[in-house]
Amino acid sequence: MFPPALPRAVTIDLDRTGRSDVSPQFVARALDQWARVCQQSRRELANTGNDYTIYLGPDARDDLQRPLDALPRRSAPAPQPH
Repeated sequence: MFPPALPRAVTIDLDRTGRSDVSPQFVARALDQWARVCQQSRRELANTGNDYTIYLGPDARDDLQRPLDALPRRSAPAPQPH
C-alpha cells in the first residue's frame, strides 16, 4: 500500500525547510508506516506485546508531527471541528 501523494505545494514547502527529517520522502515513509499501523485490527492493537502499539505507531505519529510543525501556516492542515 502506498500513501497518497502529497500536494505539490506541501512538497515544495517541505523541500524548502532543508531538513532531512521533514523531507517529502521522509513524510511518505512515515505515512506508509502509519497506514500499516491503522490496518491492524483492534484486537491486534490491544495485545500488550504488539510492536505496532508500543513502537511503530507512536514513532510514526511523532514522525508525522515534525513536518506539520515545520510547515508554514498556509501549508499546514486546518484544524477539523469535533
